[in-house]
Amino acid sequence: MATYKMRFLLDDSYVKPGDQNPPILFYCGNEGDVWTFYNNSGFMTTNLSAALNGLVLFGEHRYYGKSLPFGDQSFSKDNVKYLTLDQTFMDYQILIRFIKASNPAYAKSPVFAFGGSYGGMLAAWFRMKFPHIIQGAHASSAPIMFFPGSVSPYAFNELVTR
Repeated sequence: MATYKMRFLLDDSYVKPGDQNPPILFYCGNEGDVWTFYNNSGFMTTNLSAALNGLVLFGEHRYYGKSLPFGDQSFSKDNVKYLTLDQTFMDYQILIRFIKASNPAYAKSPVFAFGGSYGGMLAAWFRMKFPHIIQGAHASSAPIMFFPGSVSPYAFNELVTR
């Protein structure tokens, strides 16, 4: 089995010393650099984590930012076949298990997935597919049912026009 280095961010600023099993607020990285999403997610990284004394974890989506499985050759025809939802969910699952195993205080922490737009779709689908790993999800602006043929791409304009 081949592996690659997935970039992630871990922020324990609001976890109280000695806390056992604080909630893990996991951001499902989407199509960009992990720092971009971290720096624009104050609701989760500051407000919510402070209110819940939660651990913030951001996973960088494979093939984006610096998480390039095959380096400069990641987007070659032979390598891009690994840019799938299933592979992404496996990455996130492995990351969460790694974080929980690396610190006994997080071993039984509940995990809540977050994301916006594509990242929100990932959060919702991750929760649906892996409810034993993700206890809840907040999917912001996530068109989870928007597939070709399922919804008119002009639905918003049609409703506003009416």
